[in-house]
Amino acid sequence: MSPETLAGNKFILSRAEVDSLKSKLDLDTEQLLLELISSVKKNARPLISNYYVGAVGLMRSGKIIFGNNLEFKGIPINETVHAEQFLTTLALLENEQLEKIAISAEPCGFCRQFLNEIKGASKELKILVPGKEPKHLGELLPDSFGPDNLNMNESVYSSRDHKLVLEKPTEDKLVISALKSANLSYSPYSNSYSGVAIRMDDGSIYSGFYIENAAYNPSMQPINAAIIRLVSEGKEYSAIKEMVLVEQKDASILQAAVSNIILKAINPKAEFRVIYARTK
Repeated sequence: MSPETLAGNKFILSRAEVDSLKSKLDLDTEQLLLELISSVKKNARPLISNYYVGAVGLMRSGKIIFGNNLEFKGIPINETVHAEQFLTTLALLENEQLEKIAISAEPCGFCRQFLNEIKGASKELKILVPGKEPKHLGELLPDSFGPDNLNMNESVYSSRDHKLVLEKPTEDKLVISALKSANLSYSPYSNSYSGVAIRMDDGSIYSGFYIENAAYNPSMQPINAAIIRLVSEGKEYSAIKEMVLVEQKDASILQAAVSNIILKAINPKAEFRVIYARTK
């Protein structure tokens, strides 16, 4: 039985499922990660390039999480989500810590910088590429620029609660979900907290928070984090009913304009609201 058949369309495999796959296929963990790359690629949504990328990550918990590239027609290509970004963001949303990544080719410079936000990744994060010797991130990104250069002690894996409260209290579950995500933001460089929650036609809600990077540009916007979450559940953009962004009105970084552009590109019929919050 192939890894593709066993893994199905899941984006997260439990430790038990990983152990079962290893036993059935007679593979060790790193071999399994490499074997899964080809099956993971099929879930990509490369609407512009038609270039499918899949990334497979081992978590410290023993789980495996998948990532794919996402492209959005009608907006600048810098909004593209790379497979490594997808994987890392989904792991953060799941409160999982990344230990190894398997991908069909070495990560691009953009993704190396994104991964470099993980404290200790230079020496600890292992990159696996078929047919090549494994390397740690530091070998692919020597003399790097990261949190340490800015004397940042906070880790992207740290638990966070920014104590934001809504300017106008509400019982709207979508707004509350976006607020909860905003309070989980990793934004130590600008202290600009924001979160997005998306409601689908079936009533399900998917949320995501802002993830900053020391080099700024590879930062993950909260709308893209929320999109990663809904894609990981096999949902289609056409099923998006409405989206709420919670952010601070006076923040250095505001997400409303770009969030509206991305949402209208993937589903022009979806409703968009911005709700403001403040620190207690």
